[in-house]
Amino acid sequence: MDIVAIVLSLFLLVTFAYRGFSVILFAPIFALFAASFSGLPILPGYTELFMAKAVTYIKSFFPVFLLGAVFGKVMEETGMARSIAMETIKLIGKDKAVFAVVFACMILCYGGISMFVCAFAVYPFAAALFREADIPKRLIPACFVAGVFTATMDCYPGSPQIQNIIPTIYLGTTTFAAPILGLICGTLLIILCFIYLEFRRKQMARSGEGYGNHTLNETVIDPEASLPPWQLSIIPLIVVLVLNFYFSMIFQWDDALLEPFRAMNVPLLAKGVHNVVAIWALVLGLLAAIIIAAATGRKFMSKNTSVKAALNAGALGSLLAIMNTASEVGYGNVISSLPGFLEVADALLGIGQGMPLFNVA
Repeated sequence: MDIVAIVLSLFLLVTFAYRGFSVILFAPIFALFAASFSGLPILPGYTELFMAKAVTYIKSFFPVFLLGAVFGKVMEETGMARSIAMETIKLIGKDKAVFAVVFACMILCYGGISMFVCAFAVYPFAAALFREADIPKRLIPACFVAGVFTATMDCYPGSPQIQNIIPTIYLGTTTFAAPILGLICGTLLIILCFIYLEFRRKQMARSGEGYGNHTLNETVIDPEASLPPWQLSIIPLIVVLVLNFYFSMIFQWDDALLEPFRAMNVPLLAKGVHNVVAIWALVLGLLAAIIIAAATGRKFMSKNTSVKAALNAGALGSLLAIMNTASEVGYGNVISSLPGFLEVADALLGIGQGMPLFNVA
C-alpha cells in the first residue's frame, strides 16, 4: 500500500504541475498524502521533514539562483544575449540551421546564462532562420533541449548551471570534476542529438512538411535594432568561465575561513571549505560578469528599462525558481523517508551486482 501511495502521490504532483498549479503549494500536500499511508504524523512531517530539507537546499544554492537569474536578466535586457545568438546563427548559416540553433544555445548556457533566458534570446533568430530554410517550426523546442539541457548543463567541465553544482556540495568536488569523461560524454550526447534532429528534419522534408503557417508567437527581427557587438557581449560569459576555473582549480582556499562560524555554532554550516568552493567560485564569477555586463551594456538598453529594473526583475525571478525547486526537494525528502520507498531503493540497488557504474545509473 505504501508503494501505491507513493506512485499515486507522484502522479498527482506531475498532473497538477502540468495543469499550472503551484508546486510550492501542492508538493507538500501530495508528499504528506503519501506519508499519511505510512502512519507518519502530518504536521510534524511538514514542519520537521519537508521544510528541513527545503531550507537546507535554499541555504546551499540560493546564491547561485539569485546571481544566475540577475546575470541572465542583465544579458537579456542589454541585448547581449541576442547579439551572441544572432552572430552565432549568422556565422553557421541557414544551410546548417539545426546545428546553428543548438550551438547558439550551447554558447549562452555554458557562459552561465539561465537556461530559460537562452531559449528566449535564441527563439526570434531560430524562428526566422527556420522560416527562411523552410524547416518545421515544431523542431525548434527540440533544438533548444539539445543545446541547453544536455552537455552544457552538466557534462562539460566548469558548467555554471545548478545541475553541475549540486554534486559538489555532497562530493566535495568542483564543477570541473572528471573533465575528460565530461567532454567525451557531452560531445557524444550532442552528436547523437544532432544526428536525430537531422534525421527528423530530412524525414519531415520528404513528407513535404515545411515551416508552416503560424500566427502565434511569430517574431519580427528589427534589422535596425541597436545590439551591442558580439565581441563585447561575449566578454561576461568568458569572465564567468575564467574566474570559475581560477577560484575552483588554482586559488588555494584556507579551511580556517570557517573557524569563526564553527565557534558561533552556526546551523547548517558546511563541513569544510571543499564543500562550498564551487559555490564561492561561481558567486565571484557571476558577480564580476554582472558588473561588466551592466557597465558595458547599459547604453544598449531600450528606453523602457534600466539596469535597476533588470537587477530587480532578476532578483524577484530567482525567488520563484528557488522556491519551486526547494519544494520539490522537500517532497523528495518526505518520500525517501517512507518504508515503501526504501523497499524500492533496496531492490534497485540489487540490480547489476558487480557492475557498479550500471548499478548507480
